[in-house]
Amino acid sequence: MKANLILEKPHGWPRSTIVAKAESCSSCGVRLVDRGSTTFACPQCAETVIGRCKQCRDQSVTFSCAKCGFVGP
Repeated sequence: MKANLILEKPHGWPRSTIVAKAESCSSCGVRLVDRGSTTFACPQCAETVIGRCKQCRDQSVTFSCAKCGFVGP
């Protein structure tokens, strides 16, 4: 499955740094529109962008990296 990504530059980061932002939660697939959601690079390989909705974060629902197989809460 191909991830839908949006490129954005976080406030205060150097101009040359661009972070990819996931559009949907990696655990449940819900669209990331709520303020409690987050996006980050895979902690193991840093090559996949992982998105987490507030509900999955609060309930520690597991996610996995499609590239390296890392599984996290």
